[in-house]
Amino acid sequence: MRTSISVTLAVATMAAACSGTAPTEATGTLPVIRAYLYAGEPVTAIQVSSTVAVGSSDTVGVPVNDAAVSLVRRGQRFALTKAAGDSGFYRYEGSDLVVTVNDTFDLEVVAKGKTATARTVVPPPPSSLSLSATTLTIPTFTAGGGPGSGFDPSQFTLVARWSNPTKETYYVVTENIEANPTSVSSSGFPRRFRFVSAPTTADSSTILAFSLTQYGLHRLTLYRVNSEYAALYESRTQDSRDLNEPASNIKGGLGVFTAFSSRSADFTAK
Repeated sequence: MRTSISVTLAVATMAAACSGTAPTEATGTLPVIRAYLYAGEPVTAIQVSSTVAVGSSDTVGVPVNDAAVSLVRRGQRFALTKAAGDSGFYRYEGSDLVVTVNDTFDLEVVAKGKTATARTVVPPPPSSLSLSATTLTIPTFTAGGGPGSGFDPSQFTLVARWSNPTKETYYVVTENIEANPTSVSSSGFPRRFRFVSAPTTADSSTILAFSLTQYGLHRLTLYRVNSEYAALYESRTQDSRDLNEPASNIKGGLGVFTAFSSRSADFTAK
């Protein structure tokens, strides 16, 4: 999942200034953390940056590449190293850290003389996931631009369903997983198709054939979202007339530290 929360964090800086937070904190010394753990996957999605100064035209803070970042699980500390480049991302290089359902993780980030901490619990995966079909036909069009004869819109829709009686939050990632995908358009598509939905408390998601840009095998992954991420997503935009401190579970900083679990199903676009 890579849903952007940069707008929320920029607003956070402005809200802090409006609510009387010390000027030094409102102009870029608080660490901003986007830290995501995925059950069964390596730890690679922990990013540290600075806040955005009030009045700045920027919406994303400057990456912090010299932070000390650690995860702690059951008393064992795992030190993360900076990923290649200057993106502010940190990862765990060893093979002895496996993110497991129901694990509790503590995050510690020391950056620019400040220490930020947070805690999250890895949620269980979705209890179910089913697709209405295993193939999805991408329609062809006539020379005049319309669909061919016998056009039936229902043939070009696939529905993913899951159980959600308690209205928990989920999101869906749909991506092409072919080694060498074929583009639908003759002009080609330079990047592998990948679409991330907005978080939802519904129990289904619809995939339209018209939205796909490549043929072949696709994977639909359903992620269960923790409450801290759902709260931050809900506060991602604010009316400028009513700036409030956005949701954050980071002590000594801004942003979110959260975990996800998933279940997947495949379909073929033809």
